[in-house]
Amino acid sequence: MLQMLEEIGYSTLSADAVARQIAARGDVAQTLARIAGLEHPFAPAELRAALAGSEEIRRQVNATMHPLVMEEIDRHPATFVEVPLLIEACLQSTFDRIWVVTCGPREQKRRLMQRYGDKRHVEGILSTQLSSRAKIPFADVVLRTNRPLDHVRRLLSEAASELAVR
Repeated sequence: MLQMLEEIGYSTLSADAVARQIAARGDVAQTLARIAGLEHPFAPAELRAALAGSEEIRRQVNATMHPLVMEEIDRHPATFVEVPLLIEACLQSTFDRIWVVTCGPREQKRRLMQRYGDKRHVEGILSTQLSSRAKIPFADVVLRTNRPLDHVRRLLSEAASELAVR
């Protein structure tokens, strides 16, 4: 979605990309290693495994990372910001409009398997996320991406142009 928004002229930002940059900073990486019981430096897969294995580690990592990520998002002039765990992190009041992008649970799992190829990892990701059905009540716009790409592009363009900002 971000790429499509960029193609039609909007500035975008991915909270995941911001989080990866912040997590790579020496001071933050050392804190994350301590929380997760890992040796520094660690591979991202090691941290993902620690997060999947412990709710307490996930809470502590989120408490460390979310404020730092939000500070960076606030500094960025993006028109659209992708925040995968927006509702789960109770950050929806931070944004003017909430768009929920969904493709349905079966398609979501298929796409994640295509990206990661590891069923256990995909199940771990899905276990930390609310279902789209739970997120939709928070949405100002719902974009369904399990339709033909030209249809998705048209709907995205229409929804973005309704905001009348670039």
